[in-house]
Amino acid sequence: QIDMLVSQEEETPLTHFVWLQEEDDKYFVHYLQLDAVAKPLVDLNLQLPSERVSRPQIAETGGPNLHLLWSSRVDGRREWDLQYGQIGLDGELIGESVELVTTDRDMNNFTSAPDGRGGLYVVWESGADGGIYGIQISPAGEIAQETTLLVRKGDTSFVASEGSGVFLVWFEQGDMRYARWPDGRFAETEGEVVAKITLGTGQTLDGPVLGLSGDWAYVLWSTYNSSGLEAGTASTKFVAFTQDAPTLLTEQTLRASSAEETPYIPYESAYNISQLAPPASIRESSGLMRQPRPTTAQGNELAVAVTLIQESRLDEVMQTGLLLFEDGEYSGYQMAGKTDSFSQEPALATDADGNLYMAWREGGRGSVAYYALTSIEGSRALDRMSGGCLLYTSDA
Repeated sequence: QIDMLVSQEEETPLTHFVWLQEEDDKYFVHYLQLDAVAKPLVDLNLQLPSERVSRPQIAETGGPNLHLLWSSRVDGRREWDLQYGQIGLDGELIGESVELVTTDRDMNNFTSAPDGRGGLYVVWESGADGGIYGIQISPAGEIAQETTLLVRKGDTSFVASEGSGVFLVWFEQGDMRYARWPDGRFAETEGEVVAKITLGTGQTLDGPVLGLSGDWAYVLWSTYNSSGLEAGTASTKFVAFTQDAPTLLTEQTLRASSAEETPYIPYESAYNISQLAPPASIRESSGLMRQPRPTTAQGNELAVAVTLIQESRLDEVMQTGLLLFEDGEYSGYQMAGKTDSFSQEPALATDADGNLYMAWREGGRGSVAYYALTSIEGSRALDRMSGGCLLYTSDA
């Protein structure tokens, strides 16, 4: 999966990407940096001190460097660790990497979020004991808060932060749970149950993920059906509540039309978009929507990337879409990209001016990636390029 962020360098936005790329039967973490008109400034494989690498993530430090996280393992072993380092804007690793989680803890999954002060919150799950743990890193790359047990048993956790604290959502035995630390310091918690779900035979959970907007918290997830009469379908659902008053809610299903022509209407938004399609009815709704990925809010609005089925002539194709929320409600959607191939695993970012940036993988093996953005200057530059918004192609 692609991870991306947008940073401001001397009032000019730079877009940074990392992804896992295969070359000559070896995997590398690839780093790409684009300027405001999508011109590549840095494009290289990072030189990391790890044999097997996976799941790279990046975040801002508030300075000239970027936080970099990746998981790794030694050939012949199944257990994964978690590594941390910083890279400069030239793509070079600064100093030595730090092992945040050792292989004996068997790290299953991790997410991260900026702490608003140039540091980083990191949350990870242990395959050894089933616990969820948190750690905080300073802007200089030092440990600001040592590894702390957050949840004794939990899965698929996701961390987010803003000025009102650090937040966590996770799945635990049929419950979607939510926790908040207003002071920004991790501690053990049981959290609050905000939704209950039942996973049937052949159903796969993606999420939960957490979006924050104004006073609101949005918990989103999708379930994919691989067997039975609903095989090949997926739905995305959410609950929304004020951040300081979580409560058990009935989930709402998000719907977007599968019609080839999207029924747009004019729309005023804090993001740089001017049209939106209203939520679709059950009859019009796409039979497959999954992989929700939120970005930073603008005012009371929250944008979330998804993939969904859309009609294309006589066929149906998985495409990328953008969902918009405001004041706890689903406002509508927009199609982010229309291609002839299978789109998957979108990544979404925004800048201080409300411009949106999206990248996603194409094809059954995800061997091609595309990029789209809403800024006028950047969109014009992409329109002029041969091949449109192609990021990379790979034989992986």
